[in-house]
Amino acid sequence: MKLHPVISEALGQLEWHVLGRVEDTEEQLQLFERHFQKFAFGMIEKTKSKNVQCGAIACLTKIIVNCPDDILFEKFEEITDKMCDIVKTKQFLAHQQFLESLISLIFHIQIDFKYYYEKFLPYLIEQIQKSKDAQTKRVAIDALYSIGAHLKDEITGHIDDLLPILNVCRVDKNQPVRAAAQETIKLFRELKE
Repeated sequence: MKLHPVISEALGQLEWHVLGRVEDTEEQLQLFERHFQKFAFGMIEKTKSKNVQCGAIACLTKIIVNCPDDILFEKFEEITDKMCDIVKTKQFLAHQQFLESLISLIFHIQIDFKYYYEKFLPYLIEQIQKSKDAQTKRVAIDALYSIGAHLKDEITGHIDDLLPILNVCRVDKNQPVRAAAQETIKLFRELKE
């Protein structure tokens, strides 16, 4: 939907301006929690509409990206736990958008994602192995690539488990899935050397 980027960007800018005007860290935390974090997760959880979930995920991404770093790192454990819980629900439909958001978060916090990436690995593997949607599968592979690119040392312990999963995707009927798998396999093999 064309409005999702506009709405999410506006919400992210609103958050940046509101939290930027408050000097007390505790008050910033409360504002972030009550007005931004709760809003985005509430929209994702309370609807069965994939379109609304996509918009809420776009908002969540912008909320996280525009959040002051000290507030983000204070809340990121809670945020990532909530993200993992949401994707496990039966009413959650926006997997591709969630994975794209996850990639944005990996690029945003980079090396600090090392504290959180393992909780997402089972979900990524599940999407690669079981998703019937080729775009979702491709984005899940891209998320693994992003983790490998930013967390070289951390991912090496998982490469032997991930390579067989990716090897199956090398012969997928969808060319973008095959290409993503081949690039990720190449990266992982380089990291193992």
